[in-house]
Amino acid sequence: MALEEVANRCRFPREALYDLQRLTWYLPMDGGALKVGTLPITVKGWGKVRKVEVKQVGTTVERDRSLAYVEAQRYVGHVRASFACRVVEVNDQLAAEPHLIQSDPYGRGWLATVVPLNAGDVSALKGFEEVRDELRREITERGIVCFREVPDLTIPAIGVECSMALMVLKDQIDQVPVGTLIHLVAEGDESSEQEVMKWSSITGHEVVDLFREGRLVHVLVRRTR
Repeated sequence: MALEEVANRCRFPREALYDLQRLTWYLPMDGGALKVGTLPITVKGWGKVRKVEVKQVGTTVERDRSLAYVEAQRYVGHVRASFACRVVEVNDQLAAEPHLIQSDPYGRGWLATVVPLNAGDVSALKGFEEVRDELRREITERGIVCFREVPDLTIPAIGVECSMALMVLKDQIDQVPVGTLIHLVAEGDESSEQEVMKWSSITGHEVVDLFREGRLVHVLVRRTR
């Protein structure tokens, strides 16, 4: 599946169809079926997903009714169907690794395969070109970042130079369990990457991801000891 980056590491398949109201994508399959999943931008509003329960194979789901139940850091609710459909396949891997619906939504994190009860209902979904600009606005205005792994918490140090923000991170990281992923956002420049890697070498904590977005630097760090 070919993915195109829209903004801030957030990538979307060009061949998929989209329902931005319900934060879902649908990929047409053979025989009129569609594979469905959630958009990675849910990470901003939901936080890290901790539980996913998808409707069983054979279940008929009416439009706007629950296709899957989700529990996350800041959200408990449902992924709702964009049209009346029948579930013909579910992703069993999500029971053990629910976070995949955000970190790998188009690969291992898809929810289900469904068949619409009325094939014409699919026409209400939008193509990639129709939603690209809206997705870009949503991502940039809300400061959404799509990392390879979903952070457990975010430290928004906007307006603080990277070197000072790393001192704040050092204090914060000592208060969370080993393995916790922290997303630090701070003011950055060309020297920021060197500062971050030096900090990692001194503290022993792992830098999982790092990139600059204009004047901001985004750092994803895992506490390792």
